Amino acid sequence: MINYTGLLIPGYTKTPQVSSPDFKVRRVHNWGRQGVLEVRSPPGGRAIVLYHTLVFGGTSTSYQQLDPFFEQIDNLVGHHGGLTVAGGLTSPSSVARHQYSNCTFESWTKAPFPGQEVGGPIKDVGGCFGGGWIMQMQLSFYQILARRR
Repeated sequence: MINYTGLLIPGYTKTPQVSSPDFKVRRVHNWGRQGVLEVRSPPGGRAIVLYHTLVFGGTSTSYQQLDPFFEQIDNLVGHHGGLTVAGGLTSPSSVARHQYSNCTFESWTKAPFPGQEVGGPIKDVGGCFGGGWIMQMQLSFYQILARRR
């Protein structure tokens, strides 16, 4: 499950993909001088990418009921806040919990399941996830300060 600024995105999340902090450097070599001048910034922000299997609704949930939920996610693009990721794809009840503060939500996309040509919701006709809808998602965040607190 993902919780971003109070919006709960139900489902199962693989381990977050977290990059190293950004590092900016400027190097200058002047004519007639030996060596190079280097000006470095302290480490900055970093990218966080989540691969998430959305599990939405129950047996009575229609495809049209997904649209307002997707609008809620769209409305969060550009917002800033705390991000909490709990549970893994293979063990949703696990206590694996990752928290990131100072995050900006950059984008999300529907990702295809293996064998699915184009990403999008699939009806859970077998009832493995309660009979609702399942969908692969990729969510991208940017943590402006590279600290996990």
